[in-house]
Amino acid sequence: MKRTYLVLLTTLLGLALVSCQQAVVDDASDASSEGKMTVNINVVQFEQVPFSQAAAPQSSRATNIDSIVTKLCFAVYSSASDTHPKTIIQQKGDSDFGKATFKLDKGTYYLVVLAHKSTIDPDMSNINVIDFKQYVTDTFYAYDTLTIDQSLNKELKLRRAVARFELSTTDNIPDSCTRLQLVLSNVCTAFNPVTGYGTAPAEKNYRSNFKSGETGKPFSFGRCFFPTAEDSKTDVTLSLYTNEKQTFTRTFPDVPIRRNTVTRYIGRLFSEQFLSVSMQSDDEWNVNTVTF
Repeated sequence: MKRTYLVLLTTLLGLALVSCQQAVVDDASDASSEGKMTVNINVVQFEQVPFSQAAAPQSSRATNIDSIVTKLCFAVYSSASDTHPKTIIQQKGDSDFGKATFKLDKGTYYLVVLAHKSTIDPDMSNINVIDFKQYVTDTFYAYDTLTIDQSLNKELKLRRAVARFELSTTDNIPDSCTRLQLVLSNVCTAFNPVTGYGTAPAEKNYRSNFKSGETGKPFSFGRCFFPTAEDSKTDVTLSLYTNEKQTFTRTFPDVPIRRNTVTRYIGRLFSEQFLSVSMQSDDEWNVNTVTF
């Protein structure tokens, strides 16, 4: 009887081993790649220089990608309603940074490439609403329709997708201030690469809480946003609080938010002054400066 049990046990173990080995072989097989086309994507340069280099006239319009951004997001959509695109995320320092390879069946696809410096990856499940949530960094993009009937190599030039607003005071935040709040209307932290503009505009709130010794200094603020159109505008309201009591508020209406443009407001904020506006432009970048 013991011999019979031993034979049965040996047989069952053998069958289980064969079954497991077969599963591993199936998983490791590259049969799913048979008949697919190889698509190599190579990001070669940007069309605009970074905002931080705006004062350097020697900067080139074709700038190496690893000198500007820290992340690249590649997404290939099989249709405009595809919510599970094929994606590749790369970080600066990766050996293949700027180059991506996809295996695709013959057909038509939509390619989106985003380059940015955010610590989080945007939600790319909707090609028309790529959401960066609250914080947008200097962001570049490319969008293209791919018709795949054979393997191909494609080089891309990325263009800037964002505008930037900066506010700097030349006077000090009052010592009694415990909180500063900035409210910006009609700004976008989500992007539509098909149109090249922001989507889902909303009001954004930014707060700074001050501890003892952190006031009595000038204040600086800077953020990037996706414009909703070629020429869009926002209202910027700054308020100061002592505990929960509002002690100061000022609104800058109709602040231009234009792609590839920095709008800078500089001056004494906590005393009334007349505004003077100066504009400076260049072939590679634009800077609007408002002094007050």
